[in-house]
Amino acid sequence: MQTKQRAVKVSAVLVFLVLLLIFMGAIREIVPQMAEYRAAEQVHQEIREIARVPVEDVEDEEPQSIDWVALRLLNPDIVGWIVMDGTGIDYPIVRGQDNDWYLHHTVMGERNSSGSIFMDHRNDTGFFDPHTIIYGHDMRNGTMFAGLHGFTGETFRIYTHNQVLEYEVFSRRTVAADDVLYIIPSLEEHEERIVSLSTCVFRRDDLRFVMQGRLVE
Repeated sequence: MQTKQRAVKVSAVLVFLVLLLIFMGAIREIVPQMAEYRAAEQVHQEIREIARVPVEDVEDEEPQSIDWVALRLLNPDIVGWIVMDGTGIDYPIVRGQDNDWYLHHTVMGERNSSGSIFMDHRNDTGFFDPHTIIYGHDMRNGTMFAGLHGFTGETFRIYTHNQVLEYEVFSRRTVAADDVLYIIPSLEEHEERIVSLSTCVFRRDDLRFVMQGRLVE
C-alpha cells in the first residue's frame, strides 16, 4: 500500500514538473512577444501625436487634420491614413517596394512582428486603381487589423495628402490566401473604385478575412 502511495506521489511530482516546464516555456515566448506589441503601439501612438493637427471652429469637418509634411519627413512611404470608427484601427498606410518588408517592420523601419498597415506594392499610391488592397496583421492584443473581424459599421475612411475618401462596406468574407481577389486588374475604365482590407485568420495560414468597400462619390 505504501509503495502504491509513494508511486502516486512521484507521478504527481513528475506531472507538476512537466506542467511547470511547459508554463515556463510559454512565459519565455509570451514576455518578448508582449514587449514587441507594446513597442509597436508606442510607435503608432507617437506617430498619431505627430500627425494629428487640431482644427478649430470648422463645422461639418473632421475634428482633426493630418500633418502630411511631418509624416513624409518620418517616412516617405506613408501614402494614407485609415480610420474605422468603433475600432482601434487608426493607422498610417505605407507602401513598400514589395509586400514583405512592412509585414515584419513598423512604419519607422524597426523589426517587429506587428508589422504595419500597408498597401499592395502593385497599387497606385493615389488610390486611383479600380482595386486597391491594404494588408494588416490580426494581432492577439487587438491591434492592427484585428478590429476588422468585429467591425459592423457601414463605412470607413482613408485620408490622403489632398482628400478624404469614404468607402461603403459591401462585403465581409473569408477567402483562400491565394484567392483571385488578390489579382490587381489593369487600369481600364471601371464604374467604381474598391478597397479590400485583408487580414489573417487565427491559426489558419491558408485563409484570409477580407472586408471590401466601394468609394462613395
